[in-house]
Amino acid sequence: MRIFPRLALGFGVVVAMLAVTGALVVSNLTVLRATSDHVKDRVSFNEGALEYRHGAETATLGAAQLASGSPMGDQRIREGTATMARSRERLKARATGTEAVELGEIERLERLTIGATTRVETHVHSKSPNALVQQDLAFLSARSDALSLRLEALADDTREETRASMATADQIGSRVKSQTFGAILACILFSMFVAVYVLSLIHISEPTRPY
Repeated sequence: MRIFPRLALGFGVVVAMLAVTGALVVSNLTVLRATSDHVKDRVSFNEGALEYRHGAETATLGAAQLASGSPMGDQRIREGTATMARSRERLKARATGTEAVELGEIERLERLTIGATTRVETHVHSKSPNALVQQDLAFLSARSDALSLRLEALADDTREETRASMATADQIGSRVKSQTFGAILACILFSMFVAVYVLSLIHISEPTRPY
C-alpha cells in the first residue's frame, strides 16, 4: 500500500470521526433543548395557576370591600376578574391531559365565583338588604376558597413535575458534557495517531542518500 492511499484513508477516518462527534453533540443538545423547553413550559404553567388564584382572591376581596362601602371594591373586582380570564387562557394553552380535565372544574368554580361577585355588586349598588349581601358574600367566599384550593393543588403538582424535569435536565446536561468531551478527546487522539503514523510512513519511504 502506497503512502498517499494510506494518507487518504487516515484523513477519511478522521473526517468520519469528526462527523460522528458533531452528530453526537447535535443530538445531545437537541435533547437538552427539548427538556429545557419543557421545564420552561411547566414553570410558566405553575406561574399561571398562582396568578389565577391571586385573581380569584382579589375579586373576592373587592366584593368584600364593596359591601363595606370602600370605593376600591369595584376596581379590585375588575382587576381580579381580568386576571382570572387572562390566567385561564394561559393555562388552557399549556395544559396536558389530566390538567385539561381539572381546568374544566376550575372554570366551573370561576363562573360561580364571578356570578356571586356580580350579585354582590348588584345588591350593593341597588341598596338591597344587608342580609342578601352577606348571603352572597358567604357563597362567594366558599366558591373562592374552593377555587383557590384547586389552583394551589394544581400548582403543587406542576411544581413537583418541574423539579423532576429540572433534575432530568441536569442529568442530560452532565451526560452531554461527558459524551461530548469523550468523543472530542477520542477524535483528537486518533487524529494524532494518524498523523504520527503517516509521518512514520513518509520517513520510512524516504530514500537513503549515500554520503
